[in-house]
Amino acid sequence: MNAGERNTWVSLCASLTVNAWFGHLVWAMYQSGTHLAPDGLQIWARSMLWVIPVSIVANIGLTILASIVEGAVTGQPRILFLKDERDRNFELHGMGAMILMVVMAFLGAMIWLAFGGSAFNAFNLIYLGFFLGDVCNSLVKLGLYRCS
Repeated sequence: MNAGERNTWVSLCASLTVNAWFGHLVWAMYQSGTHLAPDGLQIWARSMLWVIPVSIVANIGLTILASIVEGAVTGQPRILFLKDERDRNFELHGMGAMILMVVMAFLGAMIWLAFGGSAFNAFNLIYLGFFLGDVCNSLVKLGLYRCS
């Protein structure tokens, strides 16, 4: 497994973990009725502002940890993170899948709002699109790494 594939696995794990935590927060808002409160979107946005830096720190921390563990297990010296044309091509394909999911979620949220849906649910649809886009990005890259 090269560094690009390992980092994609780490990114997928970090994304699933952090977004499960955020999903739990949103579910708790639904259960308590907080999403219907006048400041429900503000509470959601404050939670979202925590998700972004936590996700970044988790991704960086897990990448470093995976590098250390791989080095200790394999006994290999420090791995250079070089990207070749293949890695760049895989990233472009993954990004295309991500953009497709984000656009579909945005359009879904606009349709939801056009038919009288709540803004809280529309924002959750958009967030879900970003999350699924990130997962699709990772899965496409992993599939391409495995097929090549």
